[in-house]
Amino acid sequence: MPPLKSSPHIAGCILAGGLARRMGGGDKALLELAGRPLLAHVLERLAPQVAHVVLNANGEAARFAVFGVPVMADTVSGLPGPLAGILAGLRWAQGNVKEASHVLTVTGDAPFIPQDLGERLNTALEARPGAIAIAQSIARSGAQSGGHIHPVIGHPVIGHPVIGHPVIGLWPVAIADQLERDLVKGARSVNAWCEAQGAIPVTFGPVMIGGRAVDPFFNANTPLELAEARLIAQRLTFQSPVVGIAGWKNSGKTTLVTRLVETLTARGHRVSTVKFSHHEGHASEDGKVRDTSRHVAAGAAQVAFASPARWSIVEPGGAALHWHECSESRSTTLAAIVRTMAPADLIIVEGYKSAAIPKIEVRRRAQPDVRELAYADPFVFAIAADTAVEAEGRWLVGLDDVAEIAGQLERIAGLGGGG
Repeated sequence: MPPLKSSPHIAGCILAGGLARRMGGGDKALLELAGRPLLAHVLERLAPQVAHVVLNANGEAARFAVFGVPVMADTVSGLPGPLAGILAGLRWAQGNVKEASHVLTVTGDAPFIPQDLGERLNTALEARPGAIAIAQSIARSGAQSGGHIHPVIGHPVIGHPVIGHPVIGLWPVAIADQLERDLVKGARSVNAWCEAQGAIPVTFGPVMIGGRAVDPFFNANTPLELAEARLIAQRLTFQSPVVGIAGWKNSGKTTLVTRLVETLTARGHRVSTVKFSHHEGHASEDGKVRDTSRHVAAGAAQVAFASPARWSIVEPGGAALHWHECSESRSTTLAAIVRTMAPADLIIVEGYKSAAIPKIEVRRRAQPDVRELAYADPFVFAIAADTAVEAEGRWLVGLDDVAEIAGQLERIAGLGGGG
């Protein structure tokens, strides 16, 4: 759907003032999604819907200079939460956009917001122009979202409860004084404050992205949720979601990959794999590529073998179809391999430690190289280990808990109706 015409009476405010504790701290809005910061995706969807945009963020404003929008810090001290960010947006509009009667707020980590968000919320206020309109979405089995099942505003929709997203809403500028008074008195819960003000809920259905139904207000609060957002965004580029299993030599990568292939295949999914090796993996006399045999034996629908110099798709029988020369960039080569492979429910990549794909790091106490990948790689969303390790904010799971890992991959990749 193309963006609808913006209203000259609505200013936009992107809320990015949180501490991102569950993400390990820092600016969530600057984390990468499909080669761009999350904030760039949000801004691209919000800007056409409003007359002006401001970013609510605390700290040094210069870190957001590349986005070309003004930055407004909280006007209430103590970092009291998203209500303070909403107030900051209202105060900015009062001082900078004379014609603005309302402010449309979204979060800086919600990259799939609807392109008709502002229009639909504005329409809901036609009968009550002084009210607040807030977004809610239909909760689906297995769906992840930063919202909450709303106890008062929410109600069943076609057999499903709804998820309230009260920080995503349309706020009349005139309520700024009341909001500031309540913040000073200790108000912190956006849900409770919206209920007290009689906010109007507006329900949005899922958006379709590459054939997957996605909560339009999906937001990434944890590395696991960010990995899910990245898998969703992959569907705009690849036919299949792609996840990596990475680690140093003898960490157990191949064993985990083959066990995941066996488990997911047994659950009815079509799974293919990519294996990178620093060795050439020359074909034997029968044309088979020896280094891919375990992937083939585990039941992978297709296996791609890649070395620094060349790559090939391997048939189920283990024979290479055609050898291709590798490009200069390994990431470019991996993208070419994935685009060449037949569609699958999931493609699991073994190796390619530096690839910009969601990855599970494998650690084993017996491995000779003990360097940690997660410390420096924001694409590592989980650590599978056979010993106690520091999770560094990532999902920590036992190396032998294959069923649990497979279940989590099903969920974040949207398999089996879990999207």
